[in-house]
Amino acid sequence: MNNAASLTKMKKDELVELCKQKGLTGYSKLKKDELVALLSEAMGAGAQAAPSAAPEQTEAAEETTGAAAPRTETAGAADSALGRYCTALVNLWGIAPAAMVAAVYNQFTGSSVTAEDAEAAASCPVVNGELIHKNLADRDNEIAALRKKQAHYNHYLPSANHIDDYLDERYRENTHEFIAMRDFMVRSFHMKEALATANALHILQYLDTETDVSYLMSQLATAGVRFENDQQFRNFAVLLNRMKSTARFWGFCGHTPEEAENFAPKRGTVHVYKVGRNDPCPCGSGKKYKKCCGR
Repeated sequence: MNNAASLTKMKKDELVELCKQKGLTGYSKLKKDELVALLSEAMGAGAQAAPSAAPEQTEAAEETTGAAAPRTETAGAADSALGRYCTALVNLWGIAPAAMVAAVYNQFTGSSVTAEDAEAAASCPVVNGELIHKNLADRDNEIAALRKKQAHYNHYLPSANHIDDYLDERYRENTHEFIAMRDFMVRSFHMKEALATANALHILQYLDTETDVSYLMSQLATAGVRFENDQQFRNFAVLLNRMKSTARFWGFCGHTPEEAENFAPKRGTVHVYKVGRNDPCPCGSGKKYKKCCGR
């Protein structure tokens, strides 16, 4: 199989997204098979555009620049690199179509692996051509619910330089807003940082799964989160909404809720707490909002 074989297994929206990522033009009115042909040709050209340097050219380049010149990967190295892509994209999406993993890998590396190659390189469960995150293994109802929600969105695709960031499955949670929530809990409820981090992670899990809010609050209360006054709760609500708008979730195919608005049909108005730029920052740092979390 070649690039075209992997691309034909992808949705048309995902093919369009790859065209955008690759900087192609003239794809807006193309049919799916035409998009496959366009992308296959572009990826094939990319793979052939830079032949491997001869050994003497490689050594000369290293002596001149002090950096190693590109080398042709061995089969083992290619498998390892493809395995990293599988892990990273599963961490980012929860469910990663093997065909799309292969297409992304080919786009970023100029390779010509197939969906079957991606399935073989993956260290996670594979079900019907999809790589499944280990936390979803054998949870058929959760997998079905996630597939249903993801059907509304294209997959978020980080740049080639940031793919490896998602090898850490908690990377999507380590945002400025996440840290602000953690620090708020440390200051407001006199928690140790490890417990505050665990509570912030629990909040993100709630936001991603849309568990009943009463369950979330009962879990936080057990961990020592008890609001002393309305202002403290309002500060929590501000930080909660900031976390929700900027974190990347499986349900949105790796997009943030803000980005997902470009795909999902408009829903009813959502009322949120807002804080003025010159008001005290809700994280409890003592600084003005504009000079702290509002930067």
